[in-house]
Amino acid sequence: MADKVEVDPEQLRSAAGSTTDVQTAIDTVISTLTAALAGRGAPWGNDSLGRRLASQYEPAKQALIDGAGTFSGTFQGLATGQIDAADQMERTDIISGDGFR
Repeated sequence: MADKVEVDPEQLRSAAGSTTDVQTAIDTVISTLTAALAGRGAPWGNDSLGRRLASQYEPAKQALIDGAGTFSGTFQGLATGQIDAADQMERTDIISGDGFR
C-alpha cells in the first residue's frame, strides 16, 4: 500500500472532462451507426435464406449497439466518480487543514 496519496482535484476534474469526451464520442458513434443502418433498410430478401440471415443479423446488431451503450455508460460513471473523488479530496483537505488551526 502507498505511504502517501497526492491528488490535485483540478487535474482530476480535468481528467473527468476528458473521460466525458470519450463518452460523447462513443455516443456519437452509436448514433451514426444506428442512423446509417436504419437508412439502408434490410439487405436481405424475404425468402428462407433472407429470414435466416435476418435472424442472426438483427440480434447481433442489437447486441453491438447495447454493448456500446453500456461502454458509454461506464465512461459516464467514471467521469462522475472522478468529479466526486475530487470534491471529496478537497473537502477532506479543508477539514484536515482546519485541524491545524
